[in-house]
Amino acid sequence: MVVLHAARVPRPRSRHAGVGVVAVSTGVLAPWLTVWAGTRTEAADRHLADAVDDWTFESELTDLRLGFYDELEASAELLPWLLSLGAARIGVTRFPEVERIARTLPASRAERQGRKGR
Repeated sequence: MVVLHAARVPRPRSRHAGVGVVAVSTGVLAPWLTVWAGTRTEAADRHLADAVDDWTFESELTDLRLGFYDELEASAELLPWLLSLGAARIGVTRFPEVERIARTLPASRAERQGRKGR
């Protein structure tokens, strides 16, 4: 009989870290965000709520990087994606914080994000 000890198995720091792992592994974030947006289950919505809480904590979303070495800049894709989901999906209490963070970005940063989203 094989016994696995969970304490010895590295775990993602949060339940939504999986999107970061696949994004860094593939070098792209957009396809995984598309899948997440299209997955309308209670679990997916719960993970999204947790992710938004983490990403908006202390405005981390303004310069969010994914990966062990922070090698994948994620804010440019994540912020417009979150705004496109709207309050109905990410929550009426969380959405204003995402909007606030979007408004606080310098104009040049916001323009760069808009160009990457096209």
